Amino acid sequence: MLEGSLEKNIPEQDARMLEHSIMDFVNSDSDSNYVNLDSVDSYLSIGERLSAATCSLFLKESGFRSTYISSDELGLIATYTGNDVIADVPSSITAIRSRLSDLFRANDLILTTGFFARDRFGNIRTFGRNSSDYSAVAIAAASGSSKVILYKDVDGIYQHDPKTFRDGNVLYKIISHEKVLNEVPTSYKIVHPRAVSFAQECRMDLQVKNYFNPLSEGTLITSPSVR
Repeated sequence: MLEGSLEKNIPEQDARMLEHSIMDFVNSDSDSNYVNLDSVDSYLSIGERLSAATCSLFLKESGFRSTYISSDELGLIATYTGNDVIADVPSSITAIRSRLSDLFRANDLILTTGFFARDRFGNIRTFGRNSSDYSAVAIAAASGSSKVILYKDVDGIYQHDPKTFRDGNVLYKIISHEKVLNEVPTSYKIVHPRAVSFAQECRMDLQVKNYFNPLSEGTLITSPSVR
């Protein structure tokens, strides 16, 4: 069993998952070690669950009223378009708003996971690589928020890659979703284009800020239709 206060801070079903190894998702009766693909995404979600639960524990022990709930327990639902897994925001609204309302009665901070949700068949499905920004937009949209703040390791969206182009580089204070997607390809290293496109679709602003420089205003990604 997981020991100490971390165990108390993780929902029971997540604690059970964290105790399992990859072999729990392999059919032990098969000579070919057949992998149950419906379980692979559940395994892939374990690191994200543990990270969020650990952060919540740190905040709680630092004196903050904080709790943790995984994105699937929060009510985020995954669906499909072709071969892609996407967030089903309309189907997620009722559950997410209800659970957030309940949790905020006793907490000031709620930590959840990105990267995955549960489909209508009850299976965990991941949204793919670099999908934390996308998940944040999905949960914010379902909760009724109009803005997401994304903390990165740079001050915002630059005209050129800030890690390789220093002199004369331009930091955008305000930029449109459309321009980020079509005219500033270096932004893809900072915010995933799928998240920007989804934010535009959900009529949502994105504020990109630097967690090493929290006083910086960063870059506001917006569009006239959002205003």
